Amino acid sequence: MFYTRIPPARVTDRTHLYQDIDSALSNSGENERVFAVAVHFDERERRATPLWDVSRYPDWAAATEQHPDGSITVRGKIPGSLYMEVPKITEPFEIHERAR
Repeated sequence: MFYTRIPPARVTDRTHLYQDIDSALSNSGENERVFAVAVHFDERERRATPLWDVSRYPDWAAATEQHPDGSITVRGKIPGSLYMEVPKITEPFEIHERAR
């Protein structure tokens, strides 16, 4: 699973994905949303593939470029079905309440 600040509707031919939510949040503005992107990075083949079967895009894969911090840039449009908006949690109390 990777994370990005770029909503699926604004995706271009290059999307920067972070390995963890904290990295995506630290590289975003205060009011920006963060999205989880269900892709696996195949380091050997230097490509991104879906984490699970996506029936509308069974053969989808995209070339990637890996950065020193572990983030990747995906070249090519990522299917919108692989995106999920991450709820914005601002207080520790909210984390506790959501865990119940």
